[in-house]
Amino acid sequence: MQPKYDRLPMWAPATAIVLFTAAACAPLVFGGAVVGHDLYVHLSRVEGFNRALHEGCWYPRWLPDVNAGHGGPTFLFYFPAFYYVTAIVHALRPHVYQATLIAVTLWWAGGLSAMYAFLVRHLGARAALVGTFAYAVLPYRAIQLYQRSALTEMAGLVWIPLLFHSVDALALGAGSGMGFTLALAGLLYTHHGIALMVFAPIIGYAALEIPAGRRQRGAAAALVGIGLAAPSWLPEVLERKYTLMGAPDLKLFRFEYWMSFLFDSRFNLLPDFNAMLEHAALLYAVGAVLALAWLATTRGLPQRAWWGFFVVVAVASLWLQHPSSNFVWQAIPPLQLLDLPWRLQTLNTFAGAVLIGGMAAKQSIWRLAAGALLLASVGLSLTESIAHRRIEPEIASWRHPPRAFGDHVYYQPRWIPVQGFTDAGDAVADGAEVQLVSLNCSRQLYRVRARQDTDLHVPTFYFPGWTATIDAAPATLALRPSDGEISVPVTTGEHLVTLEFRNTWPRTLAALTMIVAGAVLAWLRHSRSHPGA
Repeated sequence: MQPKYDRLPMWAPATAIVLFTAAACAPLVFGGAVVGHDLYVHLSRVEGFNRALHEGCWYPRWLPDVNAGHGGPTFLFYFPAFYYVTAIVHALRPHVYQATLIAVTLWWAGGLSAMYAFLVRHLGARAALVGTFAYAVLPYRAIQLYQRSALTEMAGLVWIPLLFHSVDALALGAGSGMGFTLALAGLLYTHHGIALMVFAPIIGYAALEIPAGRRQRGAAAALVGIGLAAPSWLPEVLERKYTLMGAPDLKLFRFEYWMSFLFDSRFNLLPDFNAMLEHAALLYAVGAVLALAWLATTRGLPQRAWWGFFVVVAVASLWLQHPSSNFVWQAIPPLQLLDLPWRLQTLNTFAGAVLIGGMAAKQSIWRLAAGALLLASVGLSLTESIAHRRIEPEIASWRHPPRAFGDHVYYQPRWIPVQGFTDAGDAVADGAEVQLVSLNCSRQLYRVRARQDTDLHVPTFYFPGWTATIDAAPATLALRPSDGEISVPVTTGEHLVTLEFRNTWPRTLAALTMIVAGAVLAWLRHSRSHPGA
């Protein structure tokens, strides 16, 4: 589907994307830091991730300063891509909030650039810019950024149009599938929830677009991409049982998907926030109805099935946010990993932007309809999410967030006290002097002068992977049931006690899987570049 290309100067799309990004992110700058639901957690992770990189951990797993200094296995389970970008910026801009803000802006511009690249082949340049503008201003984007501070979820929106764009390349036979491989791996390193929700749409789109003879190449590209991203998901699958997110008996710490349906007054825990989501859903519903009417009344519409696919995505995503879809959530347990059904407004944003761009490409009343949807989106975002953002001016000047910030409760070890924990103190041992020699992202070294046999109490949460040596000889390491921290038996005398956070077999398997997938990708690339070799 290639309509006549309406040319624009080469600088015009880039300029428009810069302006769209500036307009969308400008309210982050004025008045101080915009504090959404997850901002404190992200700032804590940005600081810890950046410090771990400086300490030589190229893929940080354990962050020593989260959870009030007790540490946590955050990046065994969470996705690192956003934090790598932020760490690069942080090296140039030392204030943690300002570095995070610049990274958000870069990811936002990247998402709009990817959307334009996907749309331009289908819509032409001008309509693609309209669709790209829609991708910036549809209301869930403002909720995501200004109310939730869902920064990694926001970053995931870069990869959705890139995945669809790479499917187009496979359909045209214009690539080896490397683009799809890298986009899928990038998404898995950025946000698993987005990857989960885009799983069915991308399979449907591939079935619609890719000829049967090329689908094996697409399947192979997907498998290699999943393998490349193994360090981001394999430990989560195999070691989540050690965390609160893998503890179904501790319901206090778990979100349940059925508590977050929209238009369900039984579970309206945050009335103002729920109202924003419901108003956004109504706008998306109006857009879906207009798109259906456009398809039904437009004769001779090229590639009607292509447009119909995005209408189906929009309608299905909306319905899954309503309590009447509960039986689907029960029938497909992996869907419940999204936790919050309204996260599917991410798909509404993507599909809605495509459909608005399509309507804008037509010389008819539908262009007016697209304009009205855009005006309503801007108005809704300004009057609700942006107007009611919470601002704390002092955060904008922080070089380092306070250590008291916790991490997301899901990623805390399941054996920590349910009643909570206090700030971590120093390592202690009865009848001994304890000196901290060094501490970093994967290693702690203590000098212990013990007057009697005793136990060294280290104020770090225990987690599989922690090992101990005493004077370079393997030693016993135990979990203290009372507080979930580490204990090491020490005999009388002076000793060097070393704790190291090492790979377990799931982490080693993940690294090997990534290496094998990388080798396969390199081989496939070489064989396509040198078919006679």
